[in-house]
Amino acid sequence: MAPALLAYSEQSFTFNTLVLGMGCGFAGGLLTAIFTAGGLPVNESFFGILDRCKLLELSNADLPVLGQLALLAPGTNQHSHALGQLAEDACRAVGANPLLARIGALYHDIGKLAAPDYFVENQQGDNPHDRLRLTKARKSFSVM
Repeated sequence: MAPALLAYSEQSFTFNTLVLGMGCGFAGGLLTAIFTAGGLPVNESFFGILDRCKLLELSNADLPVLGQLALLAPGTNQHSHALGQLAEDACRAVGANPLLARIGALYHDIGKLAAPDYFVENQQGDNPHDRLRLTKARKSFSVM
């Protein structure tokens, strides 16, 4: 590219102008790559776009929220992974985004972390609903 620009601008072909042109071309390409890589997260955040790299980051099991899900709600965690596999297979069958579906399935029950023992898949013999007083529930329904 540098020799073509030198020929177009009718500059003489000396070693110095050729090296300078190639150096500027290399530096320009390097700066373009740096600004593109640095600006990508900002643009994704500003425009609300999730690219494949960000989705893969969200699937990392070392993220605190997914670690808490695995530790505090193992049944929900297993359910989310199974649902993720089903959603991924379904998306492949219809041509949708399988990675987006898998990540959505991983996070779809994240609210169960607030009280994991209130959900049957996380209970280990003790159901906290059995300790609730039935009269309170009846009163609240009778008001309606």
